[in-house]
Amino acid sequence: MVADRPYSVMYVDDDQDLLDLGKIFLERTGDFSVHCVDSAQAAIAVLGNAAFDAIISDYQMPGMDGIAFLKSLRTRGSGIPFVIFTGKGREEVVIDTLNAGADFYLQKGGDPKVQFAELAHKVRQAIGKRRAEQSLIESKKRLADIIDFLPDATFAIDREGSVIAWNRAMEEMTGTPAVAVLGRGNQVYSRAFYGTLRPMLIDLVLSPDQEFEREHYHFTQRNGTFLTAETTVERENGSTTHFWGKACRLYDEDGNLVGAIEAIRDITERVVAEAEIREKTRELDLFFQNAIDLLCIADTDGYFRKLNPEWERTLGYPLDELEGRSFMEFVHPDDRASTRDAVARLGRGEIIPNFVNRYRTRDGGYRWIEWRSFPVGTLIYAIARDITDRLAIQQALAASEEKYRTLVDEIRDGFFMTDRDGILTFANRTLAEMFGFSSPDEMRGQHFSRFMAPGEHNRVLPIFQKCIETGRVPDFTLEIEAVRNDGGRFFMELKAALVIGDGRVQGTRGIIRDISDRRKADEHLRILVQLLDSAPASITVHDLEGNFLYANQRTLDLHGYTRDEFLSMNLHDLDVPESEALIQARIEKIMQTGESDFDVQHFKKDGTAVPLHVNTLLTEWMGKKVLLSIATDLTERLAAQEEIRKSEEKYRRIVETAHEGIWAMDEHFATTYVNRRMAEILGYSPEEMIGRPIDSFMADEEKDIQRSLLEERMRGLPGKYERTFVTRSGTRRIMYVSATPLLDEKGAFRGSFAMLTDITEEKRIQKELAREHDELVASYEQIAATEEELRQMLDDLRQHQDELAESEERYRRLIEHSFDAMVIHREGRIIYANDVAVRLMGASDRAEIVGKMTLDFVHPDSRDDVRVRIARMTEDPAAVMPPLEEKFITLSGKVIDVEVIATATKSEGEPAFLVIFRDISEKKRIQNALVQANRKLNLLSSITRHDISNKLSVLAGHISLARSFAMDEQMAGCLDRQNRAVQSIRQILEFTRDYEELGVKEPLWQHFPKTLGKVRDQVDMGSVTLHSEDCQFEIFADPLLEKVFYALLDNAARYGGKITRVCASCSIADDSLVISIQDDGVGIPQDEKEKIFEKGYGKGTGLGLFLSREILSITGMTIRETGVPGRGVRFEIVVPGGMWR
Repeated sequence: MVADRPYSVMYVDDDQDLLDLGKIFLERTGDFSVHCVDSAQAAIAVLGNAAFDAIISDYQMPGMDGIAFLKSLRTRGSGIPFVIFTGKGREEVVIDTLNAGADFYLQKGGDPKVQFAELAHKVRQAIGKRRAEQSLIESKKRLADIIDFLPDATFAIDREGSVIAWNRAMEEMTGTPAVAVLGRGNQVYSRAFYGTLRPMLIDLVLSPDQEFEREHYHFTQRNGTFLTAETTVERENGSTTHFWGKACRLYDEDGNLVGAIEAIRDITERVVAEAEIREKTRELDLFFQNAIDLLCIADTDGYFRKLNPEWERTLGYPLDELEGRSFMEFVHPDDRASTRDAVARLGRGEIIPNFVNRYRTRDGGYRWIEWRSFPVGTLIYAIARDITDRLAIQQALAASEEKYRTLVDEIRDGFFMTDRDGILTFANRTLAEMFGFSSPDEMRGQHFSRFMAPGEHNRVLPIFQKCIETGRVPDFTLEIEAVRNDGGRFFMELKAALVIGDGRVQGTRGIIRDISDRRKADEHLRILVQLLDSAPASITVHDLEGNFLYANQRTLDLHGYTRDEFLSMNLHDLDVPESEALIQARIEKIMQTGESDFDVQHFKKDGTAVPLHVNTLLTEWMGKKVLLSIATDLTERLAAQEEIRKSEEKYRRIVETAHEGIWAMDEHFATTYVNRRMAEILGYSPEEMIGRPIDSFMADEEKDIQRSLLEERMRGLPGKYERTFVTRSGTRRIMYVSATPLLDEKGAFRGSFAMLTDITEEKRIQKELAREHDELVASYEQIAATEEELRQMLDDLRQHQDELAESEERYRRLIEHSFDAMVIHREGRIIYANDVAVRLMGASDRAEIVGKMTLDFVHPDSRDDVRVRIARMTEDPAAVMPPLEEKFITLSGKVIDVEVIATATKSEGEPAFLVIFRDISEKKRIQNALVQANRKLNLLSSITRHDISNKLSVLAGHISLARSFAMDEQMAGCLDRQNRAVQSIRQILEFTRDYEELGVKEPLWQHFPKTLGKVRDQVDMGSVTLHSEDCQFEIFADPLLEKVFYALLDNAARYGGKITRVCASCSIADDSLVISIQDDGVGIPQDEKEKIFEKGYGKGTGLGLFLSREILSITGMTIRETGVPGRGVRFEIVVPGGMWR
């Protein structure tokens, strides 16, 4: 209540009596002023003109219920406190209410005085909570506005670690919007930076952790409550981000710690730039200190600034005696003028690529130095090299040239020399004879290109010119077409070198050899290689150790190697392990017989294997014994064989995944084949059934008539009938059998083939439906008509059984004539559909379906399920998807309900998916009609019960008010009896609410231990303990299963007498699961063991166990009491096979 006025409350209910009663009780407290409204629509109109502190609303009201009213307010942005006060007590209503944004949910009923006191308390609590939240939001918003304008990425948390601010700079840095983190805790903000949950500086400033700081941060500094540090983050793409952060604590105006704030700056560019500068400096320093050339930095004034250690080794002076001195002091007097000219040119900004002068050494001598210099501002950067030794060598060579000139004339190869312009200055006699001249003098003075074919000029002359200009000769020989004096042509091989004099290139010299004969031999060899390389087979030569000496182009293409890679390999490198183990034995055999052939597999370069058939011959190669092998690729032949195998496997998979059982027998009716579906129905593996007679699986009372039917098969007659089969566990399964004889070409009986449909469930459903309303008779006739149509389809299939001699044809006809629709699709498109699928989809022929997108025939509500199923089959091609109910769309747009089973398969050698489905529209129509009828009855019951409950609340409220007035004992007793009658009526209404929910929702799988544990937490068992043995089973039951165990535990705690413990256990009997709930209380007398399940019998309402038996019966479960009187009760719940797992 506000200091100067009571809380203003709007109370909305369609029952005026309840409104009046609630107003009386609430306003009597003095804390509330209540405004009553009789509908949600009227309340919305009132709220447009008046303000209230809170709203109390009923749930079930005409026009707009309480939850719709609440959602309407929340959609308009109203956060007014809202309390649902209703007679509706279902769990889903409570959940919907709280999910819609209600502050509290309170159920009507019970003592009105206590009830309205609790309502007043909830309203006060909701108003106080909303005002506190609003105050906190406003405070946080002010802080967030301040932080939002900071230039650095900044965020703040409260003491609990929840984010209270996340500014724009933080959104831009992380890509995480503020709405994704505001109000969230558990260090969720760290995921935006590190991809995982971990402490950040903002956490460490509140809870210091020095070990974590040392491990994840560097350059950490603490200053009072401030913490500054740097860290790095490794991104998924391999990049690294560097962050600088600063965090501090936040205090309120009273000095109380309220949270922390952290500012973060991306310093990656700065860190990377600093690292690059350091690395470049280090690299340059390493290069400068370790270069073998002379490196120098000087200025245009003529002084050394920095020299590398090579100067000390070259001139003999320590570096400190050179650096800072004028370099002209060390230049030879004869070279100083040219050196000054060079420095002047550098001062004008020119680059000097080549300059030579002499420098004085410490011992007084001089060294020739060759320079390359360039200026940068007033500094000169130069790279120099000591060429003293090189010049000395060149001079020595020039001096000795004449000495060896005479010897050159005598060599067998041609020798020549030219000047820088290419004019021959020398030719020996051999060269003159080679070109058809009588004397070398006839060749001297002519340009060397005179002796080459004109077509060679464009190739050779640029090479010569480049050698002269650069002073470098290519490290290879040239093959050139030459021209003799008489015009004849031949090929020569030329190897040249430079002639150096006075530090510069003076010309060339070289050796020439006539290679005409060698070229002819090379041409013959080339033609032979081309013939071998164009061969379609792989041809190789290897020695007896497996080292390859030759391989043709087909070999290289087949294995994926280059020639050099292949010739460096050994036979052991190529053969797969199985073939490699036989190499030595094969070589020994060939050494004895001279030849052999065999199949092998070789590894290709990409790691795959290629199958080969090899013919090998022992021969000789360059004087030693080798093996010549010719190999043929077997890939295509093996692929064709594999395609045949896959085709058969595809149709076998179709049989294996069929809904029906398939059974083949020999002429003695011993089992030769059953598909996996047939074996699963009877609880065996296919291997266990092979060899056994079919009648060994049948019920004893049907074996005699079965033998007479088998005799009909032997006479070549087909048959259809129903038989009872006994499973491994002893349970009975009723099967519809369609059998046909298998005859050979002469008409002799060779066995029998049968398709079996499990109709056990159908028989059970027929018996149950017989107890339903007479109006369903017409629907049953339609089902019978459908069954006859299925029988007719089986008759059509029987007409083709005698043509199933080959496996592929057998499976193909099975698809075509199955009464189930079958479709094969690949990459989202249908590639095959049988006749049933064509008819079911509303098409006249396959062409209207094949090629269309698969999902075009799937209803949008089922498409996500189909995509998930395809993904699972792609991951596990061996998986078979269990039957599912989905919706398909025909070509005409009609929506049909189908039951679908699917598996991965292959079609034409490519992966695909097989889908088998059947139309269950009629079945669904019947089910929906029953559900709709139940819903209408439940709606009527719910409305009636709601109105009665409201009137009971009014009656109880006025009884409570009447007690507050003075009265005699007789009147008080009368009021007590009225109140007890009200409570009894409430219990009866509660029973009708539970009972109306029976069968409304589909049964579902429920985990027994979890269900029992949930119920245990709901029941007040006092000192009674509950022990549950290992019962890790799931039960297929109505969603109201919890009420069964609630009734059993509540009855034990209330009426067990001396009870101290309750024990739950499980056991398996045949194919049923037996759940036992046993206590050590007083037990149930023998003559009451069945009466306790009757409606109204017992100490309480007499409805709990009656309702429990009804809930269990929905899925075929039974319950009975088997305890010993005086020693405790024992309830046994029997869950039939198929309803537990």
